[in-house]
Amino acid sequence: MTRKNKACILCGATLSIDDLTCSSCAFPQQERTLVDWEIRKLIERDIIIVEPIINLREQLNSGGLDLRLDGFFREIRYMEKGSLDLAEETPAHQLYSFNDLEIDKGECYFLQPRKFVLGQSFEYVKLPDFITGELSGRSSLAKSGIEVHATAGRVAHGFGGHLTFELKNPGEIPVKLRPLQRIASLMFYLTQKVETPYKGMFQHQVRIKSPKPDNDLRKLVSYFRRQ
Repeated sequence: MTRKNKACILCGATLSIDDLTCSSCAFPQQERTLVDWEIRKLIERDIIIVEPIINLREQLNSGGLDLRLDGFFREIRYMEKGSLDLAEETPAHQLYSFNDLEIDKGECYFLQPRKFVLGQSFEYVKLPDFITGELSGRSSLAKSGIEVHATAGRVAHGFGGHLTFELKNPGEIPVKLRPLQRIASLMFYLTQKVETPYKGMFQHQVRIKSPKPDNDLRKLVSYFRRQ
């Protein structure tokens, strides 16, 4: 039986399937959480793409990369029909009100108490099909009561686009959010190559997109209506 070879994920050198470290560039090949110097090397080789990075030294930490806040915010509207049906498609202009700040003027967005809004990363992020990401809020914001994501913390293999932040202020006073402030940290995990990299509706998004109806939920609703 012929032994298969593999390519180093960093330099592309041919390795034995059993090699845990590349003999050419010394980059470890086993599945793991990536650390600072590994993330930096993968960014320098454009294997992980994060653009633009204003200050890599400032944004890179031991276990991830800090992302900055863009100037685009989407506030959930009070809807005339009184409720949001996840089985139906709602046009963006009916679902959101738009608040776009001009970064070069240093404007602030006031996140009001008990309010939920959507923001996005200043950086465009693109992952290969053998790396997945995990988004978390920075601890300094958490100590101020700001939640950065409600449920959507995972960044899928192969995803490319600006990441969406699900921002919530559960406190009692408004909090100023400033475009370009570091707001979240993205961790990276090296895995095996996946068979089906992400190709969903949010691929290559440059502005926050409205959610599409849940197809499984639509089928359930249709089924129960027929009963």
